[in-house]
Amino acid sequence: MVKLPLRVRRWRRRLRRFLQSRRGKLASVIGVMLLLFTGAITIEQLAIPSDVWLLSCSADGYFSAPQFNSEHPIPDKLTLLVNIEHQQAALHYQLESGTGVTEFIVMQGKVTRRDLRALSYQLALKANSVQWQDDSRLHPYLLNELSYVEQSIKLNAPVLLDVQIRHVDSPHSRVLLTFMSSNSLWSCQVN
Repeated sequence: MVKLPLRVRRWRRRLRRFLQSRRGKLASVIGVMLLLFTGAITIEQLAIPSDVWLLSCSADGYFSAPQFNSEHPIPDKLTLLVNIEHQQAALHYQLESGTGVTEFIVMQGKVTRRDLRALSYQLALKANSVQWQDDSRLHPYLLNELSYVEQSIKLNAPVLLDVQIRHVDSPHSRVLLTFMSSNSLWSCQVN
């Protein structure tokens, strides 16, 4: 059996006495609690993928008239596709009627700021592709939702907005997405 140096034996005795005292037991309990708390936070951060979000959001009948008529026989469907991957972001809005996609806008850009604890992102986007009708219903809606200061959204027009993932359900299949400036809420499917 190898003998430990005298200093090591003294420190082991002191540590053993400390752990058997009230203060030592209290310090041990607090240490274990801190370790468990840190582990739970780490597991939670790993369980919710906060760097990559591929969301599909839809609002059936959002723009539908109270009564169906020959102009709009089928209620319209508003769809929002959100793609946030690390430092890149894209939003794709489209308005569909019974005849297909009637209006859309695709905005792409960068994530300029993110808060992973609150799952909030600041996006700096530009409109890359736009199609409006003469009597557009999507365009005024977007001016409100994006809190756009100009009277019109045009190609390459800069859009700065803050979005937040408010709630993620337990199987991580649906999220509640909020546009911070307008408080618009979307319930989205995680893809």
